[in-house]
Order: sequence, then C-alpha cells, then structure tokens
Amino acid sequence: MASFDKPMLGTVLLIEQDVPRDTIHCDLENIAALGMNLVVLWPPMSRWDSADGVSAAFDTVDFAMDTCAELGLGVILELEGQNPSFQFMPDYQFKEEYFSTDDTGKHWVNYLHPEVDRLICDYCRDVAVHFRDHPALLGYDLFNEVNFRSTDKYNLAAFQSWLENKYESVAGLNRVWGRFYNSFDQVRIDNLDYAYSSWSSLRPQLDFFDYRADTVAGLIRHWGEAVREVDPQH
Repeated sequence: MASFDKPMLGTVLLIEQDVPRDTIHCDLENIAALGMNLVVLWPPMSRWDSADGVSAAFDTVDFAMDTCAELGLGVILELEGQNPSFQFMPDYQFKEEYFSTDDTGKHWVNYLHPEVDRLICDYCRDVAVHFRDHPALLGYDLFNEVNFRSTDKYNLAAFQSWLENKYESVAGLNRVWGRFYNSFDQVRIDNLDYAYSSWSSLRPQLDFFDYRADTVAGLIRHWGEAVREVDPQH
C-alpha cells in the first residue's frame, strides 16, 4: 500500500477515451517533475476498453496506475463524482425512475432508489476488488462534486421520516414551518420554497438542507462500507 511520510501535494488527472497512452505517461511525468506526489484519477473504470464497449474494464486506468507506481505517485481513485451517470452504470441500463429532472433540465441520480443503490455499491466493490492490491493506491474518494437533488418517492419518504424524527408531531412541524398539515406524508419537496404567505418561514428549505447533509453523510458511510467489504486496508 502506498504511503508517504511527507505532506501530499497533487492534482486530478482525467482519464479520457481518446487520449493516447504516451500522452497520459507524459502528463504523469510532468506531474512528478513538478514535485507532486499525489494524483486523483477519474474515472476509475474505462468501459471503452471492453470487448463490447460498455462492460466493466480497466485497461487505460491500469496503465495510468502502473505509470504512477513507476513514478512514485500515490493515487486516490474517485468513485462517485463529476458525472454520476457515467461510471457506475452503462447507458443501456438507465431507467427513467433512476433519475429526477429539475427545472434546469439536468438529470440527477435518485441515490435512494434501491436498484441505484445496489448498482453503485456493486460498482464500488468492483473497483476496489480490482485495485486493492495495487502498489500506487492510497485510497478512494467516495463522493466528489456530486449534487444530491433526488426528488423521487424514496427520497420524499426519507425526508418525511427525517422530519417526523425531528419534530415528533405534526403540530410541532406546523408551528415552526407556518403550515397546516394533518400528517407528515403531506409534506412535499417541490414546494418548500413556495411563498406560503408574507410571514412564511425559511425553515422548510433549511430543514431540507439539513436533511440533505445528513443523507449525503449516510451515503458516504454506506459506500465506504461497501468498499471495506473487499478492501479494508484503504
């Protein structure tokens, strides 16, 4: 396992399909020549290297990892990040229910969907199994630059449960939110910033931000557990 007895200084290297390997090698040589000792690689899977162009494959990433080992560069593999639809699941497996669409037209992964959760955990384990013994590996970046914007029924139910745990009674929620619910299951995500009246509370939006932070922390722990099932050393 790679380790350092001095501060780590590094950069991100994007693994792209059409970049020649000699360019990747040259880029990594330049990184090392600048005195850096750390590289964050994304994505950690190069599906284009597979026979069918979509199955899990690592050839290009393997080349980058081996080059890092030769140059004395430690590597952090970025698992879920940048473009969350790219690494854990090929396009042919996409289902509409796996994503939410907000008013910007972007598609956000419904992380709490049980099938999405299974696919991400499988992907995390696959990457860890493949690289756990590599001499350049320092560890994994579980959740980088990913927005949690799920609006599906699983996320809604989790938010309602979070609110019930916090406020204990609908009366308590109504008092703080300035609303008139009969039950927690009447709470929606898509109208939290609606100006209910001139004296509307900001607490609905703030509660969702707090819930989102708690949920992201839970996802990170959950994916970390999936990685540690197969690689407890990193």
